[in-house]
Amino acid sequence: MKVLRTGWLWVTLVTLLIVAGCAGSQEPTPVPTATKPPAATPTSTPSGQATPTPTKATGVSTPTAAPAPTATPIPTPVPTLTPKRGGIVRVDQNRDMVGFDPNNTTSGFDNQLNSMFYNGLVWNCFGTDVCPDIAKSWKYTADGKALVFELNNNVKWQKGVKDGVVKAQDVKFSFDKIMGKVEGFTQSERIGWMTNYVTSIDVVDDFTVRFNVVRPAAILPVMMTVGFASVIPAGTTYDQMKTSKVPLGSGPFMIK
Repeated sequence: MKVLRTGWLWVTLVTLLIVAGCAGSQEPTPVPTATKPPAATPTSTPSGQATPTPTKATGVSTPTAAPAPTATPIPTPVPTLTPKRGGIVRVDQNRDMVGFDPNNTTSGFDNQLNSMFYNGLVWNCFGTDVCPDIAKSWKYTADGKALVFELNNNVKWQKGVKDGVVKAQDVKFSFDKIMGKVEGFTQSERIGWMTNYVTSIDVVDDFTVRFNVVRPAAILPVMMTVGFASVIPAGTTYDQMKTSKVPLGSGPFMIK
């Protein structure tokens, strides 16, 4: 009995050793490690081959920079001409003037020069335009029976002609003379035919004059732009006008 127990002990011991050996020889399961992908190796462009240029996709616009604002150039101011008072104008002519009566001379030569010495109610400033001269405004009355002129109050007579300024009385006298209604003067051969339109002239006040007309006529102010319709001082006689050595006017020029 003692021998059998000893044998079983040996068998058991050997079995345990075998199991322990097998367990010790068993290796643990390896854990996979992360691997890095191989780095891309740059390839060189073969010699003589152009590097391809990236192309823009069709329909895709490339933003462009906004243009820089440019400064607007400031125009150089042009100096304005200021009328000069005074001075002398020398005019050479091939003959002397016949006279200084602006209403009764018939020569275009005399009329041209007289227009420098006299003023009219209105004047032809450009083309067919009628512009103010002694008159500052004019209009027909509502009934069309009169053409009324309002006068400037600062048109002075030339030195030695008459004191003061041109007034409505001077305008009435001058146009009555033109139409042959002033004793001693004949009707103007150039503009006397305005009697076809004007029946009479009234002085409303010192600076208002009314032309009573047969009918309204747009041509009447146009007729008054000619030099033959110039204004002279009221009360001038035929002898004074015939013998005067200087113009009897209010124009911008006088004989020195």
